[in-house]
Amino acid sequence: MDSRELNSPEAIADFVDAFYAKVRVDAALGPIFKDVDLQQHIPKIRAYWRKMLLGDHEGYRRNMIAQHMALHTRHSLHHHHFQRWLALFVATVDEQFRGHAAIQAKRLASTIAVNLEALLDVRRK
Repeated sequence: MDSRELNSPEAIADFVDAFYAKVRVDAALGPIFKDVDLQQHIPKIRAYWRKMLLGDHEGYRRNMIAQHMALHTRHSLHHHHFQRWLALFVATVDEQFRGHAAIQAKRLASTIAVNLEALLDVRRK
């Protein structure tokens, strides 16, 4: 597959869709997302990444930390979950995208994983 820039709303939508297709069937992450309404969740995640990569603040009005705290309450998240999330994220970017925004997305994802893990006081299990 030819790679393209991750610098448009359409590219971000394609990325998020491809990433969550992997997450849904992943042995470690899939069970966590079984009770998440992905039809409702995916547009919010697309909006988040449009905000982060394109500076588009339309459509994203959500407290990411509170959402992940709620998820952590329902499913005890551990270090390996964050590592797997990041590995799938990076693999999806690398398979389909290139350029500055792709590099920035991977950097942001790494920061997000580390910060959420710390904020949720996740133990290394």
